[in-house]
Amino acid sequence: HASFSQNRQLTLDSCLLLAKQNNADICISRLDIEKARAVKAQVFTKFFPQVSAAFIAYHAYNPIIKITPEDIQNTELRESILEAIEDLDIPNDVTEINLMERGLSLGANVVQPIFVGGRIVNGNRLANLGIEAAELQAQASERDILEDVENTFYLVNGLETKVKTLESVLSLLDSLHHTVDIALEAGVITNNDLIRVELKQNEMQAKQLQLSNGIVLAKRLLCQQIGIPYSDEIVFLPEPEPNNDIQLATGTSSRPEHRLLDLN
Repeated sequence: HASFSQNRQLTLDSCLLLAKQNNADICISRLDIEKARAVKAQVFTKFFPQVSAAFIAYHAYNPIIKITPEDIQNTELRESILEAIEDLDIPNDVTEINLMERGLSLGANVVQPIFVGGRIVNGNRLANLGIEAAELQAQASERDILEDVENTFYLVNGLETKVKTLESVLSLLDSLHHTVDIALEAGVITNNDLIRVELKQNEMQAKQLQLSNGIVLAKRLLCQQIGIPYSDEIVFLPEPEPNNDIQLATGTSSRPEHRLLDLN
């Protein structure tokens, strides 16, 4: 909000720009588009080989298998083991052989999808439709929000114009009250005429209070729509003519909602 902090006077165009940047619903709709694109990227990865790997290391507290050379019935195998023991300089008093005491195991599996009943192709097509639907939904959401901002902006301007009109009425009633006082002192009118003027003054003052509260509520709503903190110092400059930047599609077939129905 750097530009906003330096300028407390906002036009309709600046309000629309702030709404595009800061409105929570517009930001969420943009995130939905990114989410749809991420889903498409996830579907695209299904075309690549699926690789899985496993690694196992173990060290048994006690050897799983214990044998002695005498337990080996095959003579050739027994002699080969005895020769291996001699080559390793193992003491002669070692008569027991421990097997599967510790070890490592590594395995990998690669699966290349060729054609899974059209699910990959259809998934990719549906992912593209999801992106288009999210973009259309974002367009519709932004359009509706900008319409609301424009309506609230003109509401604030309209209420402030009514304040000036009401101030003129109160000024006129004050002048009339002074004239009625003079006429009452001269005996030209009765006290009832003065009471009627004072009742009208009270009525206009009550309307002035209601109007002032209405302006504050409308300004707070507008600040919420454009995503800025409310402040009494903010001035919404009136527009001489309705803004033409927002081009509303009046034809049913050209609205995003119509295309969303087609996608459904």
